[in-house]
Amino acid sequence: METKPKVLQTQVGGDHYAKYPIQPIEYIHANKLDFEQGNIVKLITRFRDKNGAQDLRKIKHYADILLALEYGEANTAHLREIGLNPAINLKDGEYIPSVGEMYLIYTHLREINAALWHIGGMEIADEWYLTSTEGSAANAWNLHLRNGNLFRWNTKASGKGRVRPVSAFNFSR
Repeated sequence: METKPKVLQTQVGGDHYAKYPIQPIEYIHANKLDFEQGNIVKLITRFRDKNGAQDLRKIKHYADILLALEYGEANTAHLREIGLNPAINLKDGEYIPSVGEMYLIYTHLREINAALWHIGGMEIADEWYLTSTEGSAANAWNLHLRNGNLFRWNTKASGKGRVRPVSAFNFSR
């Protein structure tokens, strides 16, 4: 039987993980989870033994962070709720990409534009683009596709920056 490293046999600040055959840190490390995912695992494991409803609210917060960073759809829905600039006219199934998604567009801009040119679509300009990731209650982050600079300057409800709507789709066989 494999024994746990000594550092995992003790816990600083309580014993709420001691009863579990696999501690959250072991699961998080073995599955190479990121910060938000790791916190969700840690909090869902301990909520009944430590902070109850507060830990569950934290789980929701971390899930919202993941939605914001990985999927602009949730951000766009929130922007619509608080008053999206009426000049931004999104079609069904389109949303404003998050910072993470805009960075993917930035890193693959040449390939994306080549594909758009090939099908007769409008290429993406290398300029500033509004993202759906909030920088504050009043502002959203913007990304410059020429150099990858990130800047929080555009007022969500009235800013006059470029928006590149995207749509999600699945590759399935």
